[in-house]
Amino acid sequence: MRFLLTTEGKAAHSAYPEAGESAIEKLLDVLADIRNLKRPSDPFFGDTTCNIGVIQGGTRPNVIPAEASAELQVRLAIDTDDAKNIVDKIVRGRARIEFASAHDPVKLFSCSRFRRMRSTFDDRRTLS
Repeated sequence: MRFLLTTEGKAAHSAYPEAGESAIEKLLDVLADIRNLKRPSDPFFGDTTCNIGVIQGGTRPNVIPAEASAELQVRLAIDTDDAKNIVDKIVRGRARIEFASAHDPVKLFSCSRFRRMRSTFDDRRTLS
């Protein structure tokens, strides 16, 4: 499951922090809650994993950022709808959530009556 979190604040000069509201600080709070979550697991699929792959925000070091975002990739060990509900509960309206893709975990089985296909590549091969 891949999703984007976006937070909004109010831009101001960093010399006057009382005039602004940092979108980055809001995003960091949400991301901390996601990182501290006890992630679900499944005996077959293992643990749910989460990677915060991209973080963006701000325009200059001396400007309180008005917007910030993070892209996350989650390897699911549970149903997609359940995972989305968990994200919604953690975020609690503090950020906008855009789900880009989500797929339920799939159990694949091998059939003993079929030949196995080799799924590795030999880097030493050359084309002629």
